[in-house]
Amino acid sequence: MIAQQHSTPIIKILVVDDLRVVREKLKAILQPHEDLQIIGTAADGDSAIEQLEYLQPDIILLDVDMPKLNGIQAAQIINQKYPQIDVIILSGSIDRDELTNIANSSIKEYIIKGKIDLELADKIRTIYHQSEREVTSPQLDRDRVVEFNRASKRDPSNHSQLTLSPAPLQADFSDNARSQFTSIANTSLSKLHDWSSSARELIDMMPIPWTRGLLYFVAIFLGIAIPWACLFKMDEIGTARGRLEFQGNTIKREADIEGSVAVTKVYVKKGDLVKAGQIIMELDTKNIREQIYQNQLKLNGARQQLDRLLLLKNQIGLGTTAQQQQNQAQLLEKQSQIAQAQQSLATLESNANSQVAEKLAQLRQTEQTLADRQSSYNLQQAEKRTQVRQAEQSILDAQTNYLLAQNRLKDAQNEANRYQNLYRTGAIPEVKAKEIASIALEKKQLLTQAFASLQQSKLRLKEQQENNLKLLQQARADITQARLRLTEQQQNYQSTISRTQSDIAQAKLRVTEQQRGSESLTKGGNIAVLKTEQQSKEIQSQIATLQSEIDRDRAQGSFLTQQLQRYTIRADLDGTIFELPIVREGSVVQPKQLLAEIAPQGGGLVFKGEIPAERSESLRASLDSTNATNPDRKDVKLKFDEFPFESYDIVNGKLTWVAPNSKLTQISPNGTSASYDIEVQLAQPCIKHDGRCIPFKSGQPATAEIVIRNRRIIDFILDPFRKLSNSN
Repeated sequence: MIAQQHSTPIIKILVVDDLRVVREKLKAILQPHEDLQIIGTAADGDSAIEQLEYLQPDIILLDVDMPKLNGIQAAQIINQKYPQIDVIILSGSIDRDELTNIANSSIKEYIIKGKIDLELADKIRTIYHQSEREVTSPQLDRDRVVEFNRASKRDPSNHSQLTLSPAPLQADFSDNARSQFTSIANTSLSKLHDWSSSARELIDMMPIPWTRGLLYFVAIFLGIAIPWACLFKMDEIGTARGRLEFQGNTIKREADIEGSVAVTKVYVKKGDLVKAGQIIMELDTKNIREQIYQNQLKLNGARQQLDRLLLLKNQIGLGTTAQQQQNQAQLLEKQSQIAQAQQSLATLESNANSQVAEKLAQLRQTEQTLADRQSSYNLQQAEKRTQVRQAEQSILDAQTNYLLAQNRLKDAQNEANRYQNLYRTGAIPEVKAKEIASIALEKKQLLTQAFASLQQSKLRLKEQQENNLKLLQQARADITQARLRLTEQQQNYQSTISRTQSDIAQAKLRVTEQQRGSESLTKGGNIAVLKTEQQSKEIQSQIATLQSEIDRDRAQGSFLTQQLQRYTIRADLDGTIFELPIVREGSVVQPKQLLAEIAPQGGGLVFKGEIPAERSESLRASLDSTNATNPDRKDVKLKFDEFPFESYDIVNGKLTWVAPNSKLTQISPNGTSASYDIEVQLAQPCIKHDGRCIPFKSGQPATAEIVIRNRRIIDFILDPFRKLSNSN
């Protein structure tokens, strides 16, 4: 038995009826059966067809009388799109036209609503198990409808006992009904064949007694109904569909993002109270975090490249200094060679003068003295120049150390600022930030020491220059005196000097060659220095370009960090979640999509709905001509979908606002409908039921009924004719 129960298939059923009472009754009848499952309900044919694609029911219980798309039309559409689905028609009465339409369609059963009982489950099972192997003849269905129509003319009392099915006739009607139909049909056919055609025409022309009674009844009815229709008045009711909303304007939070992202977490639900700054939901930040990570990698790479360029720049600076020192050493060497050549020249002059007589001894001594003093002057000058250059080199070294200290201090301060920002954001501990700050302080002290060393080198250079100037002036004075004495001796011994001029000239040529070699060496050293300086400028240009890229990457990182904050949706103020379109994690959010709508705290609930323009004439006429927001406060009755008025009380209210302008709503691809927005103030904050008060919630749908005007009954009858007359 247990195995058999588990093997029984589940029959999926869709209930379609515009009356909620009928839908609930069918649920109550079929719910106790485990093999029958109601997978959905619908109030009209359009919504039922929309649900078929994803519900895929086995059987549809379809009401024949529904607004817009009736049951017969819906059954034909279902048969075309979903031929595997069986349809059972539900009707409140028997109509021959309906039966004719049913016979021409593939409807499995025709059931009167008044005869719905516990046997409905068995009928559904029978149709479900016979649907695949049953073959129905359309001609048989039409013959059964003709037979049903003949029987209904003879005995209308049996209508409520009959059902129509494509199965064989004896499966649908009782034995009593089948015997009645057979006897009536046979009797009618036999009598009809016995009468002549003239007798049949005479019978058709003879007045029937019940027609005279019907005529009298109509005359009496009109005599009473016309005065009643002219004198009696009734209220014309206008209905407006809407829902409960918070009074006042709401705050809408939209997705301020680029591209589609998924929702990772939803922290609230519709109707929750939220505080300002409270997180409502979080969006997927994987993409933006990946961009931040890539930007950080790029920034780190640029910083490393910048460090390499700075190191290369320092190396080139050191190479330039070494080249300058080498040039200086070579220059000193050439100057020494020049001095040696000059010494050779002086020696040559001394040897030439030694041949002169003893009386020329004073001249030789004077010349020797001049040569010695000149050599001493040159040596002192070279020595002082060397000392000055060494002092200048010390200044250059001190300046280089000072610039390096400045760069290190700048880097340390930037690093300290960056760590301080990270500490403020909570990314690193305070100890790390203080450690980096202490390093920056040490760099600052080193900069101060380098500056002091630079000043000291400048003072030493100034002192050496002053001493050098004094010594040079003294040496120049001595040389001047020696030259005066030499001139005096030369005048006396001109002839002796003439003989030695040729030898002296050759010695001077050698000295000139040495001087030219010194100049070429100096130029070559300067060219090498210029090349290194050009390389330094190129590296400096690369450093500037790389620094601009680092600044751009930092700006991009700051922008991405700001973008990351937009992926956390927070409440702008204290209030209540009025709308929350996204309630499920994993939903995809588009840019500018509404994420949440927050009603300010303290606002009450009011009914907001739309009333058709043709039903709002008297409401708009009652508006004050100077103030369109003060209508006549008409009484309104509200019926909530969640609280059926059969079981709950009708909620009263007052009409407080009617929109001054209408709005158009697209109701079909080629048609629009005009309506006016209205607002109704509720007379009570809750609805009473079974001794308790159920509070209202925002978003509850309801229907508002407003008395438009009082009209006579005759006006309702004459309105269609007036419209025809006005439209010619």
